[in-house]
Amino acid sequence: MLPPKAKADIVLIKEELDFIAEMGFEAYPELDSGDMRLDLRGDGSSSVLLEGLNLSNKLQIQAYYHNYKFIFPLSIGQNEFGQFHMELKSPEILELGSHIRHWRHKPDQPLIGRSKTENNQFSLDEMSSTGFVLNLPSASAPESLELELTLPDGEVVEITAQKVRPTTLKKTAYTMTLLDTKGENLRAFLYSQLLLQR
Repeated sequence: MLPPKAKADIVLIKEELDFIAEMGFEAYPELDSGDMRLDLRGDGSSSVLLEGLNLSNKLQIQAYYHNYKFIFPLSIGQNEFGQFHMELKSPEILELGSHIRHWRHKPDQPLIGRSKTENNQFSLDEMSSTGFVLNLPSASAPESLELELTLPDGEVVEITAQKVRPTTLKKTAYTMTLLDTKGENLRAFLYSQLLLQR
C-alpha cells in the first residue's frame, strides 16, 4: 500500500502498481529524491526474475497521465544486502492527440545554443527531447548545427541538429542528436518544466 502522500507524486497508474504487486514486490517511491526511484522488495523467488531483467539494456516503464505518455528508462541495482531496486530515469514525454509527438517546452525566455564551429549563438524558441525550433527564417537557418546548449541549471548539453522545415515565416524546426551522455539532463529539465505547469 502506497503512503497517501505518494499517490499524488507517482506517475504510474493503478494497474501498473498492481502488476508490480503481482510479481511479489511492494513499490515505495523515494519522495525525497530528485529522480523517480522505486525500491522493489520481494522474497527470494523474485531474485531470478530480476537478475534476468537486469541483463536487458532496454527496460522501461510506460505510464499515461491525462493527455501525456511517459516512457521511463529503468535500471535494476542490488545493494550490499542483496536487495534489488529499480531506478527510474527521467522520462521521454509524448503528447497524445490526433497524432503522437514528443512534448515541446516553450520557455518564457528562449534557450541559447552556442555554435561549436563558429562564433555564433542561436535562440531556441521550443525544445523537446528530439528537436527544437530556431528563431530564424528557413532561408537564413543553417542546414546543420553543432551546439552547446546551456540549461537553466547550468548543465551544458552538446547536440548536433539537422534542419527539417520552416514552421512560420521566421522560425525553423530542427531534429537533433545528443553528442554526449547528458540526454538524461535534458529529459530531467523538460520533465521539471512539465511538472511546473500542473
